[in-house]
Amino acid sequence: MDRVTAGDLENIPVAEAIVGHKWTSMGTDFNKEKFKNRAKDVDYNFAPTLDPEMVDSATNLKNAEESMGHVYDMNIAADQSK
Repeated sequence: MDRVTAGDLENIPVAEAIVGHKWTSMGTDFNKEKFKNRAKDVDYNFAPTLDPEMVDSATNLKNAEESMGHVYDMNIAADQSK
């Protein structure tokens, strides 16, 4: 924990005494549910299978590069800056 966060946590009792109210909502089941990271509930597939057309296109590109003896440069943004 860094010094700023530690200092902030030390100031909570002081602030509670000033306003006359205890901060009780932090760590409750209600707030854990309300503020939980919903993205962690989803099982993402980070390696999806490609459509057959995409597989064919990649294979055709590889075959064309081999037969022409030239590798296709897909860096379009760099080409446009010239």
